[in-house]
Amino acid sequence: MILLKYYKTIIVLIIVLLLSLLPIDTTPKVKLYNIQHLDKFVHFFMYFFLTVTSLTDIKKNQKEKNTKLILLDLFSIILLSGIIELIQENYILTRSGSWFDFLANITGVVIGTLMFFRKTIFAEPRLNH
Repeated sequence: MILLKYYKTIIVLIIVLLLSLLPIDTTPKVKLYNIQHLDKFVHFFMYFFLTVTSLTDIKKNQKEKNTKLILLDLFSIILLSGIIELIQENYILTRSGSWFDFLANITGVVIGTLMFFRKTIFAEPRLNH
């Protein structure tokens, strides 16, 4: 069953959705020293981990490299992050959407993708000719 093959991605996705869509007054307050723009780092890491997890699941569950599936996955994650920002801005009273949050999300996707492929490309054994 496909849901079982991608359960890690589904779990991370649910966590991202909950953290993004719950009204702010229901989320725990965490005071970490007075770090300016800490929420941008949170956005970055949420989408970084979502991207790395989904790419890892794709690699594990596909017999051969499927570039179209990978591109669709990355596009879907970026699209989802934009939709979430719009939902926050228009439908959740205690939240607001932000272009900078969206940029942090995209940066997390891009860096996660680059690090994933750098690690997996260089980790694969090479044949000596």
